[in-house]
Amino acid sequence: MSPHYNRRDDKWGGSLKNRLRFAMAVVDEVKKVAAKYADDSFIIGYRISLEERENDGLSLNDTEPLIENLVAKQVSYLHLSLGDALSDHEHNSTNTEPFIQRISKLVNHRVPLIAAGSFNSLERMAVGLADGLDLVAVGSALVANPDLFEQKNLSLNLSASEIESIKLPESMFNKIKDLGVFGFQFTK
Repeated sequence: MSPHYNRRDDKWGGSLKNRLRFAMAVVDEVKKVAAKYADDSFIIGYRISLEERENDGLSLNDTEPLIENLVAKQVSYLHLSLGDALSDHEHNSTNTEPFIQRISKLVNHRVPLIAAGSFNSLERMAVGLADGLDLVAVGSALVANPDLFEQKNLSLNLSASEIESIKLPESMFNKIKDLGVFGFQFTK
């Protein structure tokens, strides 16, 4: 997808349309193989770096259409890779709206949205969920503090309609519930 790194001049490079063609071909092929070899519980997600720092690198002008195409392809989830999920925003713009707020509006619960990026406390995780994420990805914080989730439950309020709208496979939802990390509260 990166115009900086993708220097091809054939149908897989150059224009945004051509660069999207490759990403969608990969999704199509993975879905084809999964349909042949996996059962219905197999989920397919797509991890996205929203922007590159190079002047001619990936920008939201590239990734927003990618996200729309991925939603249309009915991927099981989108996973944003960010440095600091709560504050990262466009580098070359006056728009300082954090990416997760902007992308959660774009996705609008059509597929589950996950992000990684400095979720190193339960408070930051709660803010990420409040800003529109369906799940937060936690990595280095658990390496630094393996007992992070034993300290306190992170509450998550869900209505019946939200459970359906985040489209998590029931087996995945039950595994998350069974972890006991989240204190689920179901509202009407």
